[in-house]
Amino acid sequence: MKKLELYLLERSFKKAISIIESRDLPKYVEEMESDGSKIYHVDLLVPDEILNELIQELMENIDFRFSKNIMLVSNVEAAISTKFDRIRGKLNRNGKIKPQTPIEKLLLEAKKYTIIDVPKLTLTVVAGLIALIGLFLNNIAIIIGAMLLSPILGPIYSFSINSALGKIKDSLKALLELLSFVGVVISFSALLTFLLRFIFPLETGSEIMLRSEPSLIYVIMTILLGFAAIMAMAMDIPEILAGIAIAAAVLPPSVVVGIAIGMLDSQMFLGSFLLTLENVLGLLIGSLLAPILLNIGPRRYYEKKVAKFYILRAISILSFLTAAVIILDLLTRI
Repeated sequence: MKKLELYLLERSFKKAISIIESRDLPKYVEEMESDGSKIYHVDLLVPDEILNELIQELMENIDFRFSKNIMLVSNVEAAISTKFDRIRGKLNRNGKIKPQTPIEKLLLEAKKYTIIDVPKLTLTVVAGLIALIGLFLNNIAIIIGAMLLSPILGPIYSFSINSALGKIKDSLKALLELLSFVGVVISFSALLTFLLRFIFPLETGSEIMLRSEPSLIYVIMTILLGFAAIMAMAMDIPEILAGIAIAAAVLPPSVVVGIAIGMLDSQMFLGSFLLTLENVLGLLIGSLLAPILLNIGPRRYYEKKVAKFYILRAISILSFLTAAVIILDLLTRI
């Protein structure tokens, strides 16, 4: 449930009230004055299931370019209203049971991962080095602990949402951040492995070898993972739950790429590098499919066509690259 607040000029207020009353939503109206203009303040409770639809209709009918026309959306922890309960019951009977997160909120969360910053890179490096220790110790508990720290889901989510909304520059920035995360993990893993070679006898156990064997099944798995992770984020499921699964697909194989470089093992390097590519590409493809199913896109009609073209083109390019990696993997096995 959300609380929607509107501050509107008189002409806009009449249009808004017509839209609100057509949905029979509980509301409170207050008349006020600002700089000599009559302003109407409207408070109303909106079920999550119809929030985006209502915002879309209001934006299509009200000109928010006027500085005195304002719309605010906030969370409501609880509300006591028999009328609101009847509206929720009616929506459920009609099959509208899927909660909707406002597009603006999704975009705000995605914006945080379009800028490469030192704290995120540092956290990624720390997670990678912990995973490296877990891999050498063949200890799955330590590897899982490293995944809890990794912020790798963020740029994938940002890439997905910005692509769905047609924000090409921001989606490319998110992709660059993802590549920088993978890059620093590989680099520091290679450096630490190279140094450890002169101190300890390093053994490649089953956990390391497992991450150096690419397979088509991993592509299918990561497509499903990417799809599920974005769907979970869009439905306000805590990021950490989806983030562990994403980190499991990217962090350990990236670390093994670094281990292979540090140990000068070309066979391990090729296998883990191809697996990392397959997993990253699969996650990106799956992350782009989720917004299509959830109908996440721009609110303005003239932006929707551009966004749809961009997301379909992105899926095509990623699918081509994935096919190329799979073919290369098959050729190396011959």
